[in-house]
Amino acid sequence: QTQTVLRQALTERVKPVLFLNKLDRVFLEMNLEPEAAYQKFVRAIESVNVEIAQYQGDRIGDMQVAPERGTVGFGSGLHDWGFTLRQFAKFYSKKSGVPEEKMMKRLWGNYFCDAKGKLTRSQYSKGSTTPNERYFCKWVLRPIRTLFRHCMAIDTE
Repeated sequence: QTQTVLRQALTERVKPVLFLNKLDRVFLEMNLEPEAAYQKFVRAIESVNVEIAQYQGDRIGDMQVAPERGTVGFGSGLHDWGFTLRQFAKFYSKKSGVPEEKMMKRLWGNYFCDAKGKLTRSQYSKGSTTPNERYFCKWVLRPIRTLFRHCMAIDTE
């Protein structure tokens, strides 16, 4: 179904936007660690971009979806919440003074926090066997996962 809708949208020159749904399942049922969830999202986005590349023509330009461009949203339809990286970039930009567009790029891809919390492009710090945490995992997934788990654990009695 997704391929059919995507094909039709591209034929009609509608720029696609991808929503990665069911993040609640990633946190509650699948119990994925943030890095594993990130890798799962990367594969899903790449899969959609492969489809887009097959139907994209020269006349309509680059139609690939990418979180750092704001064309990928994440969330849970069941629990009625969602976000794009832009929302997090705005928040962290105000706190850190890093321009919003620059923060958008840091929140996706190969940007990591070293043991001191400093930005690095390296997954491993010199002399360390412990991997640095990806920015997306540390500043997006971990806070959402923590909040979501606490909300789901609240006793309603």
